[in-house]
Amino acid sequence: MSNNISNMKFPVKANKMRIPIIMGKDDSGKTFVFDLAKAPHILIGGKNQNEKNNAFDTIILNLLLRFSANELKFVLINNKDESWEEYAAIPHILPLELDNAEKILNYIYDEMERRYKILANAGEKTIYTFNQNNDEKLPYIIVMVNELSEIMYEDLQYIIAEIADKARAAGIHLIIGTNSLSYEIVTGMIKCNLPTRICFKVETVDASRLILDRKNAKSLTGNGDMLFSPGNEKLYHIQNITITPDERKNIIEKHLIERISL
Repeated sequence: MSNNISNMKFPVKANKMRIPIIMGKDDSGKTFVFDLAKAPHILIGGKNQNEKNNAFDTIILNLLLRFSANELKFVLINNKDESWEEYAAIPHILPLELDNAEKILNYIYDEMERRYKILANAGEKTIYTFNQNNDEKLPYIIVMVNELSEIMYEDLQYIIAEIADKARAAGIHLIIGTNSLSYEIVTGMIKCNLPTRICFKVETVDASRLILDRKNAKSLTGNGDMLFSPGNEKLYHIQNITITPDERKNIIEKHLIERISL
């Protein structure tokens, strides 16, 4: 698998997608792309933290390469993990003076409600039609949680569920990861509201079923070998792109220059 995401070409079907994301190659060697707008929220699980972090990098860099800072914003809830520190200064980061996950998620909920009022006043039902028909544009907001277990002690699954239930039309998407594969963390409420699943190798059949509702992830080989479930009966076997530190740094530096020029 080439790790040069910058040179990967989107397949023709991506032209009909609103938020296309390339995750890697399927078993036939074809580029695998999905539409985050249809996902619309994702749960990423597996035993290996590096694989989970690489999946997040894959998604973030896809979006940085395709969308300007006016078109898309990130909210990164990375708890104590340092893996996202490099992204802090890019113009795509939504500047929030908030110090914990509860305050951030409450802000996202309020922003979702604000957007629904804007859509209603404009006579539109979704951010997509609103942006097509109005001079004022609303950027997509991608909310990422690096480790679910770090915020579940605050019992935030209820606010996550409320956001996930309505956020799609408002252009807000949740992507939540975890290496804590227990039913106390990945609850039924969380799973119900994050229909698209990405799963890397796990140690037990129970852990596989926890993320995918099927046993297949126990047989994965590691090193980016993953299963992608779009929330229906289909299951795709994918080799995730490997993002190198140099490639991530190069793409980030490009957008730091963009920020300086704004």
